[in-house]
Amino acid sequence: MDGATTKGDTMRRPAQLIISATVFVDLLGFTLILPALPFYATELGATGGCGSGR
Repeated sequence: MDGATTKGDTMRRPAQLIISATVFVDLLGFTLILPALPFYATELGATGGCGSGR
C-alpha cells in the first residue's frame, strides 16, 4: 500500500497499545510482585501453609 495509512491501521494502533500495556503489567506482576508475596505475608503475620490446619 505504498506507505499510506488505512482505516484498519489507525483502528489497530489503540488496540495494540492496550494489549502491550496489559502484557507489561502482567510481566511486572510475575517478575516483581509475585516473588515478594511471601515476605509481605510474614510481615503481616501469616503463619503456616495453605490451610494445613496445624
